[in-house]
Amino acid sequence: MTDKYSELLDIYDDDEAIDRFEPRDFQHEVIVDPRTGTARQAGTTAPSGEFINRLKVRCENDLHVFSKAIMGRDYLTKTLHLPICNFLQKTPPFRKLLLLPRDHAKTSIVAHCLPPHIIIQSAESNIYFPGWNGSEMRILLAGETESMASRNLRVIQAVWESNQLFRTLWPHVCWDRPKAEAKKWNNLEMIVPRETEWPDPTVRAIGVGGAITGARPTVLIKDDLISIAAANSEVEMQTAIDWHIASRALMEEYEKDTGMEALEFIIGTRWAVWDLYEYVIQNDPTVETVTRAIIEDEQPIWPERFDHKRVEQLQREFGSMFWLLYMNSAANPELSDFDMSKIRYFEFQGEQIVFEETADDYLLEEKW
Repeated sequence: MTDKYSELLDIYDDDEAIDRFEPRDFQHEVIVDPRTGTARQAGTTAPSGEFINRLKVRCENDLHVFSKAIMGRDYLTKTLHLPICNFLQKTPPFRKLLLLPRDHAKTSIVAHCLPPHIIIQSAESNIYFPGWNGSEMRILLAGETESMASRNLRVIQAVWESNQLFRTLWPHVCWDRPKAEAKKWNNLEMIVPRETEWPDPTVRAIGVGGAITGARPTVLIKDDLISIAAANSEVEMQTAIDWHIASRALMEEYEKDTGMEALEFIIGTRWAVWDLYEYVIQNDPTVETVTRAIIEDEQPIWPERFDHKRVEQLQREFGSMFWLLYMNSAANPELSDFDMSKIRYFEFQGEQIVFEETADDYLLEEKW
């Protein structure tokens, strides 16, 4: 093994070492034999070995490494996306809400990389469901529409069909010919090799409003359940909220039947002052929320993609909606019929209510 990659595997958790390496370097160090399907380290002839085994374990234990080294998401960063991945893979909490600005890779991580990462887990070291093989999990992958959810499912299916590194490292969850061998492998469902014949598929794609009665998912992933259509329609927004509430019953039934906690991942971007995410924040203390804005402490959170110049351009382009779509904040007065900046504070002094005087008071005094 080269000194570089030995060091990479040994000290990946060291912050200074992380600055010198990228998980994508693994892809250049691992060679998959097209004839046998076995993996070996570049520059060697022996299959598998310590490097390959340690790479496999590292990826199973770390969603961020898995997303970059196996799924090829080279654009994910250590400053923004590593903490997000750590938040997602930590249990408890079992119910999470992640609000990211538009185009900050939330769907890529949660809808595309998280489901395979859950499925490859072994019973001995499962970070999501200790004691269970990940292939036994049933994931409900929800989107605003069925077609959107189906598109995300296709990305996942492509991993099983054509990602040779994935298929080599976790052959026990892969079919040789998925479309021919799997009992379900279509636009809305997929089943991987598993020990138990569950009624639910391994992954099922569904849109808001889709029938869910009788389903018993262990994982609910709710990716961008609302957009501009719901923002412009109270009926559509309420439909999304009602469907979210109804889906919770599936989790409760599963937990009652098994005594285990189901996992829920809600991800999105704010679209309205009162939207699905505001409802969750205000009404559900069981959900742990992480909210990020495109600018924090006067600096872009993803400068590799959105520098100050690009952020200023987005502000001009989206106007008042910039605060919702990129700051995940409804605090801009232009978004509300009631201007919070007009609120005045008072104090009691004896039996009198005393306000601090403003220019408006003098104008009123002159008028009256």
